[in-house]
Amino acid sequence: MVQRSRDTVTLDATFGPVDLGTHASQQTTYSIGTEHAEDSVVDLFEAIEFHADLKNLQLDTSHVLKINNLTASPCSSTYGTCKKGDMDGCAERLVELAGRGFKIEVHADHYYQPKGVRGAKSLSKKACEMMESAGIKVTVDKK
Repeated sequence: MVQRSRDTVTLDATFGPVDLGTHASQQTTYSIGTEHAEDSVVDLFEAIEFHADLKNLQLDTSHVLKINNLTASPCSSTYGTCKKGDMDGCAERLVELAGRGFKIEVHADHYYQPKGVRGAKSLSKKACEMMESAGIKVTVDKK
């Protein structure tokens, strides 16, 4: 069970007709920083890709991975809003996934604005633009 604080970021994910459930940020034993909700989804896809590769299966990339109800837009190691320490930012991980042929849509409530990062909102907007340049559809409600 994931213990959620008021700072916990959550999302709901689907892949085509398949409900992938609700994912939440959490501290894990295998990472220095906090694993974000988006990391959980990307980890799931990497496990699916690994399993398909073992079975010599071709994944159907015609479906869209939809990330909905995301509390804040993905963090970015490129733009300095990622504080996970030992992991790439969520934006970069999603861009890598898109680069492997997956169609992705991200719908967030607001831009990620971690404490202590000067200009975080502007930097998060740039991270969203980077994702859009990679073919990811990004919607942020509160601009």
